[in-house]
Amino acid sequence: MTEKSAAELLLEAGVHIPAAVASQAPQQVGIMDLMRRAFDAGNLELVERAMTLQERWEHNQARKDFERAMVRARGKIGTVLKNRRVDYTSPKGRVNYAYEDLAAVTSAVDEVIPELGLSYRFRTKVDGKSLTVTLVLSHENGYSEDNSLSAAHDESGGKNSIQGCGSTQTYLERYLLKAGFGLAAAEADDDGQAHGKPAVELASPQQIETLKKALEVREMKIDRLLKWARIKEIGELPASLVDEALSKIRIAGEPQ
Repeated sequence: MTEKSAAELLLEAGVHIPAAVASQAPQQVGIMDLMRRAFDAGNLELVERAMTLQERWEHNQARKDFERAMVRARGKIGTVLKNRRVDYTSPKGRVNYAYEDLAAVTSAVDEVIPELGLSYRFRTKVDGKSLTVTLVLSHENGYSEDNSLSAAHDESGGKNSIQGCGSTQTYLERYLLKAGFGLAAAEADDDGQAHGKPAVELASPQQIETLKKALEVREMKIDRLLKWARIKEIGELPASLVDEALSKIRIAGEPQ
């Protein structure tokens, strides 16, 4: 059944509306004028029906504006550069892969969406050792959509409860933001560039081994180095920080 316009509803109720006005789309007719006519006719039920129709139309228009902005955003953001690498040996063998961190994703998104009237925010909910993160995507016209992911706290690497919760939150936010905007990630091109952005050169396996030996000599925990460099795994350490890290380990005894 086709939804009737506000003007058609008023005409059915016997409220006089000029033919030229009745043929117009609901958004082209002054809704307050239509409401007054219905109210003057003593038909409060019709007033409510017309208001509901207007609200539905506004919601649909807002959704369409949101979808158009999202399509433009996806086209402008493009591919996100993988700027981190994990490289270590586990009991099951060598682990070596590249990925894009949350900062890389947010940077790519934040450069584009403000001009399109889009914004995003996260909500979190903790349930025992499980964390749920919700991404809310909004448009300036008031329309918004949300999506959620849940995961257990990351207790790897000797993390305490707060660190484990924070690690999981960062992980979920990264994946939600990528999914929300339909983003893909790729490693840098051969010339070290990806969409005009320079790749981050990470410490080589040899450099990482040197750092581990230096930590061992100083009887220092690797967590101190990770905290100083603001990374989660030593394989994520930028090559540009290797010399400074070694200097702090050897001279100061521990990174500050």
